Amino acid sequence: MKHKTPTLTAIACALSLAASASLGAEVAGGSSTKYVVAGPSSLQGADLAGISMPTTIPPTTNPDDQSGIVSFKNGPIAQTNTAYALSADDNGYYYVRLPNGTIMAETWKTVGPNNTEIYAYRQLGNPEDGFPQFGGEVVAKV
Repeated sequence: MKHKTPTLTAIACALSLAASASLGAEVAGGSSTKYVVAGPSSLQGADLAGISMPTTIPPTTNPDDQSGIVSFKNGPIAQTNTAYALSADDNGYYYVRLPNGTIMAETWKTVGPNNTEIYAYRQLGNPEDGFPQFGGEVVAKV
């Protein structure tokens, strides 16, 4: 019977190297559409990983119609955590409310493999002025 330890060790080393390279990752990213811009945030915290989207419906590619770049950490992730602290409705989802109490979105949160936090949002109302019209969004925090 052959031992598979050298192969497993090689796989573990490769995964370790791949993981260590991501620890110092810069704020960067991409998107699947021409409307989304990733970069350092300018709203809800400066220089954090963020995203900008159109503020108009229907969306346009005009730079004047883009929101500021909203911090994931202090924007959607913090809003979901606040909604969870306030309790779910009867259907198990949580509402994100504007400061005036208006419901802006429904949100869900789950934890996946390797403690990856996954946040999902569905827009129900208009966000505050200057914030993006996001429709639906899924964010993973690793």
